[in-house]
Amino acid sequence: MKKTEKHALTVRIALLVMLDILFMQVASFASLWIRHEFDFQAVEETFIHTVWRYMPLNILVTLAVFSMFHLYTSLWKYASITELSCIVAAVAISSLLHVLGMAVMGLKMFKSYLLLYFLLFLFMVVGLRFSYRFFRFVRNKCNCGMTEKRENVMIIGAGDAGAAIIKENRLSKAATRKVCCLIDKDPKKWGRYILGCPVVGGADKIMESVEKYKIQKIVIAIPSATSLI
Repeated sequence: MKKTEKHALTVRIALLVMLDILFMQVASFASLWIRHEFDFQAVEETFIHTVWRYMPLNILVTLAVFSMFHLYTSLWKYASITELSCIVAAVAISSLLHVLGMAVMGLKMFKSYLLLYFLLFLFMVVGLRFSYRFFRFVRNKCNCGMTEKRENVMIIGAGDAGAAIIKENRLSKAATRKVCCLIDKDPKKWGRYILGCPVVGGADKIMESVEKYKIQKIVIAIPSATSLI
């Protein structure tokens, strides 16, 4: 890894850590605020004291759990259901340890705190990680309209391989293709959409779709056939 790349990775990890620490504090005090009907003055001082006293330990435990689930070293531009599952598991475990730790230390807290904290913290952590993909998609969508030499592509095979091609094309900054439609032999997929791209029909729709979408290249995305037409 180059020195500049290593530095950029360190900065990204540090930024994620700092934001997660901020999210822990926001989730903690927002839980108190919501529980007391959005009136922070009504919150008992005991609960506020509990949050502040446990915060240092909560930060250490949560960062350790997040590290175990690779939430600081994953490539979020490729984030999928696997990464989402890791986030949910990490937040759930850290939230449970949060409440258990308070109980062990004899700190007073209301019963609904765990659920409120978990939901708020999860929302912020997921939002942060997946916003990278969203903004990257928007950026590439805008660049798409400004790229004159972008090829119109048809994909043969509306399965996992086809979906992967569409996804990579949308996330790649240097993508030179625009996936316009897909062809598949399975009638159940006809008229459906994969990541916003229509499955127009079977092999009999190839020529018609080539003319309709002004297709310049056809990609075969079938496990048993990897050639390019």
